[in-house]
Amino acid sequence: MKILFHVRTKVLFVVIVCWSLITISCSYKSNRQLQSQSSAYRYRTGFPSDNVSAELTSILTSVKRIINYSSYRTYIFDNDAKVTLKDLNSEGIHERTRAGIVTNEATEGSALIICSNGKNIVLLTCAHAVRAADTIIDWYEYSDLGNNRYIQSISIRFRQQLYVRDIPEGSKFRELASDTKNDIAFIGTEYTEPVNNIPFFKNKCGNSSDLEWGSFLYFVGYPTGQQMVTHGIVSTLPQKAGYFLTDALFNEGFSGGIALAVTESGGNFELVGMARSVAGNFGYMLKPEKENHEFTYNPAIPYTGNVYVNQKKDISYGVTSVVSINQIRQFYTENRTRLNDTGYNLDEFFGFNSK
Repeated sequence: MKILFHVRTKVLFVVIVCWSLITISCSYKSNRQLQSQSSAYRYRTGFPSDNVSAELTSILTSVKRIINYSSYRTYIFDNDAKVTLKDLNSEGIHERTRAGIVTNEATEGSALIICSNGKNIVLLTCAHAVRAADTIIDWYEYSDLGNNRYIQSISIRFRQQLYVRDIPEGSKFRELASDTKNDIAFIGTEYTEPVNNIPFFKNKCGNSSDLEWGSFLYFVGYPTGQQMVTHGIVSTLPQKAGYFLTDALFNEGFSGGIALAVTESGGNFELVGMARSVAGNFGYMLKPEKENHEFTYNPAIPYTGNVYVNQKKDISYGVTSVVSINQIRQFYTENRTRLNDTGYNLDEFFGFNSK
């Protein structure tokens, strides 16, 4: 009886184990099925398995290089002049200047054509790429900060021009709406005669809330003025601030470059963000009166010309901030009525149902 009882117990134990394994297996398959279903709108965490070169080639035609030209008149004052903000509107202020110069500055960036209907063209880019400071003031510094009230120089912008490469009449673009806090801007122009065959972004706007740690992204833009495709992975998920971080490489001119994710189902590209900035440190160095491209200096001959202070920026590569597409969509929602009233309708791009 003991032996029979032992055998039956052993058989019962085997049955329980088998049933448990079956239950776990079914549960595992069910969870995998649910995960597969729920991940239908999520993005891949690795390189696409299919060749995406053709689709990228099509998207590249809608990404453009933009240049912002700004001209400033700069007035320089001696410390003894003791010029304050109140003095700037007084008569004879020009007689108190030590020198006055005109400078021209050019900043570059990237932009995405999001609307091209033959009459209007709209591009998405970063606000800092298309907006230059109206006025720049430098102050004389004192150990007592309360005395830092005298102006050393003031630069006043008197001309600004946006130029978009490879677009007819690319110098007529203007700022339609901008958000300096979140670094978003729409620029556009209107043609009197229809202009067709201008490529625009035809893929879908994605959902940055579906991004996960390790989501794989493609980036397209114009770092250092050259069109390039690079990649990165999501290292910080989109926050309430409307941005996230990736390890994609970033150079000047890449601001406004687009971030693309690949869907798990279908393997299609979707726009999930826009590269805006990179971490960096600033320092100062002495520079000659003329740049290297204007004059070649012989290192064996002592330099005796004028010396100026130039700001130098050291970029911390691999820490790139990206404005999420959800933040960009929210910005359009806030400005939708005004843009539509002026003839710039972006409902189709952002997935709105036009009324």
